[in-house]
Amino acid sequence: MMTTRRRFTTILVSLGAGLSRAWKTLTFAEGATPNAGEQEPTSLASGFPDGSYTPFGYLDNPYHTWDLHRSGILRSVPPLGMGLYFPAGPGGYFDYRRDSVYRSILRLGFRFGDKVLFETDDFDAAGIKITASHHSKNLLRLDFAVPPMSVSASFFLIGEDTRACDLSVKNSGSSPQGIQVFGVQRLELGASSWWGRDGICGSIDEHEQHSLLRSFAAGPIFVLATDHPVDSHFVASSDSALKDWMTGKGAPNSGATTYYPDPLSSALSLQVSITPGATWTGRLLLSLATERSL
Repeated sequence: MMTTRRRFTTILVSLGAGLSRAWKTLTFAEGATPNAGEQEPTSLASGFPDGSYTPFGYLDNPYHTWDLHRSGILRSVPPLGMGLYFPAGPGGYFDYRRDSVYRSILRLGFRFGDKVLFETDDFDAAGIKITASHHSKNLLRLDFAVPPMSVSASFFLIGEDTRACDLSVKNSGSSPQGIQVFGVQRLELGASSWWGRDGICGSIDEHEQHSLLRSFAAGPIFVLATDHPVDSHFVASSDSALKDWMTGKGAPNSGATTYYPDPLSSALSLQVSITPGATWTGRLLLSLATERSL
């Protein structure tokens, strides 16, 4: 029984990469704008000035009503991330230890030289403070600095099924600076029992340059993509393996599986070089898809 099950999940991992080539739901084309976030004015005249706000909280999901359409709750995940919690509403989000179906999380990591910033402890140990220069119902913009570099990450929603993060990194120094940017998605299956919940498989589509996470046999499929060339990728069954890869100790891989209740993460790495006085910008998208849309 166990041999058959493991063989089945191995097949799913290989199928995932093939299926994802047909996936058309993400777009980086002009006109792909958030509900109101990216175009939301942030001047004093708008009534919502730039400032220094708490670097956590919620974003509005206008598609979600807990009784009629449980699209999910969007909540920040420290230190730099945004999670989608499903289901949400009485008996769901408020008791997710018992009734949760899944939690899909988009997180960011960075490497400056030998220094990796991914967990809250990494920022604390380096004495780096994260602030929010803008936080409304549509947009959460988080900021930190590793002189001469300053980083801003803006989280918002595009349509119903896609979380976006717009990144900008400015080099205020007098010499070129390099930085490695990590986009990480993590899928956690909740305690609510349903067919297909027994595990997660993950794969990397090296042709399309995006990662895919899904439950074994049912439910949604999550695809992480970026608008920049990907130089490395990793599917991690443990947080320690993911951190080793970020620090350069682990080799890239293209697939893995876990069994409930263990989560699974997949990550994309971008190598960026920024000239003096310049600002690099990039976008990450994490979208929910289904078999029918692939």
